[in-house]
Amino acid sequence: MADNFVNGVFLEECKHRFLCKVDVNGQEELCYIASSSKLAHFIDLTGREVLLTPNTNKSKTRYTIHAVKTSAGYILLNLAFVNKILQKEFNKSKSIYHEAQNISAEKTLPGELKVDFLIDGNPTIVVEAKAIISGTTIAYVPAMKVKRAVVQLTKLNKLLRMGYSVHYYFVLLSPTLECLQLDKGNKEFYQEFTKCIENGMRVFVYKTVWKENEVSVMHQPIIESSFITGIGPSLRGKNAKRILLSTPI
Repeated sequence: MADNFVNGVFLEECKHRFLCKVDVNGQEELCYIASSSKLAHFIDLTGREVLLTPNTNKSKTRYTIHAVKTSAGYILLNLAFVNKILQKEFNKSKSIYHEAQNISAEKTLPGELKVDFLIDGNPTIVVEAKAIISGTTIAYVPAMKVKRAVVQLTKLNKLLRMGYSVHYYFVLLSPTLECLQLDKGNKEFYQEFTKCIENGMRVFVYKTVWKENEVSVMHQPIIESSFITGIGPSLRGKNAKRILLSTPI
């Protein structure tokens, strides 16, 4: 891996969010972890080898957790890094956004809606990205009942009705993930998500790919198609075909 990575062994997550303990060369280090949710809900990290990046800012932690090593490969854990990878992809000449005059990251729109990217065009495109971590071959969306995710979808639906385009990206961080499914048991999320699709929201599924010291993303059309067609029969005929024809980046 890259020369600036430091190897460690994951010990435990702390009670406070964004903090965990890692063994680095026999010394216990308090490390930053860029996730607002406890990762133990998605994957057991205890005793596993992790990659750390040194913190250059004046932080109370010396390192940030970057990735964890598994038998199938690395899982990116630095969720703040996901948008950097996506922006790199969006700026490529083959991107569906290559004609955009400007791609802005982390913008706030009417209704105090914070979005990951805002892409100038006619219409303006709002991009929201969700990182997916799982220790198995299948992941459900959402993995947890989070009220703010439902509120966000409600606001995205309002933007769709106002004339914006909305592109919703799922970025699979686990190499073993082969299937993504919408949790129909989470009725509020399911209803708001399907409303967005009915109003024209496009869904994309990408997966991280590691090559030496670089991590990038690759379009996953099979997983994407399976996810959309599995949402419900009411969407398959009217909207699913159009959504599935989304041009890959």
